[in-house]
Amino acid sequence: GAPIILRKWKCDVLKHVKLGWKIKTGLLTVLLAAGLVAAWFQFFKPLKDVTEADVFNSRFVRSLDKDIPLARPTMTSWSQLRKELTRLQVPFSALSATKKLDGSPQKFSGNIYSLNFKVGTATPQTAYFYKFNSATKNNCGVLIIPGTGFDEASKIARGKGYHGKIVDTIKPICDVFVLVKPNQGPLAIHNANKVLDHRIVRVTLLNDGFSYTVTYFSYAQAILTYMREKYKKTGVVGLSQGGEASLIISNMEKPNFAVVSSGYSILNATVEYKDIKQTIAPGFRALNKPENVRQKIEQGNTNYLFTWGLRENRGYRFEAKTMKTCNYLKQKAGDKVTCFAHSGKHVFPLNEVGTFIKKQVSQ
Repeated sequence: GAPIILRKWKCDVLKHVKLGWKIKTGLLTVLLAAGLVAAWFQFFKPLKDVTEADVFNSRFVRSLDKDIPLARPTMTSWSQLRKELTRLQVPFSALSATKKLDGSPQKFSGNIYSLNFKVGTATPQTAYFYKFNSATKNNCGVLIIPGTGFDEASKIARGKGYHGKIVDTIKPICDVFVLVKPNQGPLAIHNANKVLDHRIVRVTLLNDGFSYTVTYFSYAQAILTYMREKYKKTGVVGLSQGGEASLIISNMEKPNFAVVSSGYSILNATVEYKDIKQTIAPGFRALNKPENVRQKIEQGNTNYLFTWGLRENRGYRFEAKTMKTCNYLKQKAGDKVTCFAHSGKHVFPLNEVGTFIKKQVSQ
């Protein structure tokens, strides 16, 4: 009857409780054993001897993209690596100097090209870029300067990453050039397996009195020098760090038009908020200082499109809502400045960029 059923139920419950306790005890035993093993490896196991080769190779941190051909030799020694870094030294004064091209661009591989140039007495340099030919005959060329990130040029060329389909947007209108930055893509400084840590490149150049920013700015200027010789109209386009670079390089090189997407704010340029991956160079303040930027735009003939997103992080979202920077620049530059606030995040507003470039080319 009922008492028998109750006793059976109690027995079943006790069995489950005992089974549960055994499982918990087993799990605790396993966890304790794992902890003891981990402690052994961390505190008691003899450390493996570290060789100089281990230290050297530890400076290379990111796996190479096997689909991208490499222009730089394999690094095998400290002296070779030091020479490779010294080769990137370009003085700040070079930004205002004439870039003397050493011939025309040479095909490196696929749609990747190289362009040799010299700046004064500085070490001869070679700029690399991806090129996409337009089917139209508008006689115009556009240089895209990638934003912050590792090898964004190759991502742009593939239509991937946060730059989106910017090549596909511009290619129906003009020929497209995508700048390759030092130690990225085909310019990777490598040990045959991995790419040199970007911090080493930037810090070494700064401590030697130079700047990664200045080096890649000079690459962009050399490419624009070639483009001016080839095309009736030229433009520079950039997003994020590439946007600020597009603004400053355009102020110096004076193309016909420029697109600065989520790359400049007079608030950030007044009190700068950047890390080592951003545009940094001794003397850089003279280039992005708000009054200097506005004066350059006012005195030049370049037409600018500035864009910001309403879903961005604080600074550029503020710009999208208030147009503070836009209004400041328009006070003196007037019709040379066009501004647009889009509904997206930290991206190109592709339709508006395409429309702006078409208008500039048709004028």
